[in-house]
Amino acid sequence: MERLNLKNISIKTFTPEDEKKWEEDQKMLKIKEIELRKLDYKMSMGFLKNEKIPSFKEFNPKLQNKNSNSYKEILDLLETVKRWSESDKGWLTLIGGVGVGKTHLLKSAIFRANGYYLTAYEFDQRIKDFRSGMEDKNTLIFTDPDEWLSRIANMKRHLVIDDIGAGYIQRGWTLSRFERLIDLRYRNQLPTAIATNLDEKTLDLELGERINSRIRDRNYAIVKIISYGQDIRRINRNDKY
Repeated sequence: MERLNLKNISIKTFTPEDEKKWEEDQKMLKIKEIELRKLDYKMSMGFLKNEKIPSFKEFNPKLQNKNSNSYKEILDLLETVKRWSESDKGWLTLIGGVGVGKTHLLKSAIFRANGYYLTAYEFDQRIKDFRSGMEDKNTLIFTDPDEWLSRIANMKRHLVIDDIGAGYIQRGWTLSRFERLIDLRYRNQLPTAIATNLDEKTLDLELGERINSRIRDRNYAIVKIISYGQDIRRINRNDKY
């Protein structure tokens, strides 16, 4: 057997500086891996890549006048959405003006419950894109409209459909798909929350009697109509009441 000539083999020796750099590189790789996992988790709930997800702790009802009906109403809204996020079934419908905190609280609830957040606009656009055969860039979602709809409608996770109204759910095929989504969630008693800036009368005209009957069924759903809440975006956060 031929003997190995070790004289022709160069062996690299690591200096303390090399070892330190290697350890730092490994730490950075672990950090990046954790960040990617967090990003995947975030996007699996329907949030955008760079979106900041608000928390319940960050929601401050005291921005409303503490001595007014608006403070009591918004405090009750906070507690209602918290309870919904902790329940494994039930319907929640929020009706109220802009800036009162509906979206903040519903996103907080989805993050807590590991649910799925969807706006009416996103629903409308995806249904249109899928129907026209366009490629969906979100690899977590099926591109067949009925298969995607069935997946969303039958999942046991909490579902939020935000910003209902303003012409996002157009009549015709898109509205019929939305009605199918609502009907399946309703019949299976899956945890679902709806939020809109429209008043009740306008909502009837926008969605039709069949959908409105389900999202406002007080025998099954909690319907919160926010009448006094002020737009907190217009309130000076340094004001003290």
